[in-house]
Amino acid sequence: ATRRRLQVDGQLQAVEVLKRLPPTARNEAMAELEREDPELAFKIRGQLFAFDDFNKLSDRDIQALLKEVDTKNLVVALKGTSVDVRDKLLGNVSERVRLMILDDLEVMGPVRLSAVEQAQADLIKIALSLAEEGKITIPDGSDELV
Repeated sequence: ATRRRLQVDGQLQAVEVLKRLPPTARNEAMAELEREDPELAFKIRGQLFAFDDFNKLSDRDIQALLKEVDTKNLVVALKGTSVDVRDKLLGNVSERVRLMILDDLEVMGPVRLSAVEQAQADLIKIALSLAEEGKITIPDGSDELV
């Protein structure tokens, strides 16, 4: 009999398993992974919650998040995002701050992709931390918010 070799993306499988866990168990698993392999934990967190997922947060949760975010970092993170996500985030700041950020984006010029990805990862990490503390709710798709 011929054996077939099946190639499995372990990281993708881990993400799928983690998505199915209740938040408490998921947080415990990620904390353990963070201790064992911080680089892998960072990659998996990025797959569990992507920057575009900010669209799924409530306005109240976005406002709580933005209180914790450095404006300069937000500007860099917004440099490489969709109009929808940008509008969602900027719709939750004052008009003055929104205009300042849009002006900064306009005059910023090109930014390294790695810098944008790092800024976005920083915002995601803050969001996940706030969710862990119960300060915001990140919908995981397993149940609808009503």
